[in-house]
Amino acid sequence: MLAMLIAVVVVIAVLAVFLVFVIMRSSQRLDDKVKEEFLHSLQVYDTQIDAKSARLDELDAALAQRKAELARSDEERAEHALVAAAPAADPEASGMRVIENHADYVDPRFFRNYALLQSQFRDQARDAMERTVRELELNQADPKVREYRTVETLLNADTTYQLMTLDPDARAQAVHDIAGRIPEFNRVLTDWNQAQTTASAGSNAAGEADGFNVPAFAAFVSDYIHSNDDQIIVASHTGTKLCGGPRVRFIKDESIAEGFRVRQGSRVYDYSL
Repeated sequence: MLAMLIAVVVVIAVLAVFLVFVIMRSSQRLDDKVKEEFLHSLQVYDTQIDAKSARLDELDAALAQRKAELARSDEERAEHALVAAAPAADPEASGMRVIENHADYVDPRFFRNYALLQSQFRDQARDAMERTVRELELNQADPKVREYRTVETLLNADTTYQLMTLDPDARAQAVHDIAGRIPEFNRVLTDWNQAQTTASAGSNAAGEADGFNVPAFAAFVSDYIHSNDDQIIVASHTGTKLCGGPRVRFIKDESIAEGFRVRQGSRVYDYSL
């Protein structure tokens, strides 16, 4: 009787161990499947975003071309609306021909004075712009900016949404997996953890209770890029590149009538009207 009881106990123990093993194995397979689906979704979303970005760039180019055509049409209509053309402005003052309207409601000195302003301000603004660009190019570029840009591209709206829909443990594991696959992400994540440790002295500022604070991490990446961006942006009315190396990019800004506006990171140098 005792032997039978021992046998029953042994069988029950073996079945319990087997059941625990089956549950653990099923849980592991389910976890692996969730991770695989998540990473696959990231790849699909990245492909779709690249396609949409290319389409948006095409639309922006078409819109800019259309705006330029409309602007030229407006200038031609305004020019034809003037009553008469005046002789050339004082050659010693500006060396430019200007248009004057001799109607009673227009000051005939306006166009002459404006031409003089153009001729003097244009050269001064260009000299100041080129001097500023040269000084900014001498500053050593921050090598981390490129890594932070890579992470910013990865943390698009779709990826952020996917991470936020995971439970805290799965979200933390997904971030860990991404850091293991992408070295740039891992280095930026290390900077983030160090910054949070320094700021909070070990408190829960990084959002451990919620798995991983994705919005705060994205804001950290964006702020770093904005403050340390090594690209030099020069805005002008035409957007024609006039100076500088590969770090200098000229853009068109029709709100600028004359001159240039130089920006690098959070610093802005305005030489425009």
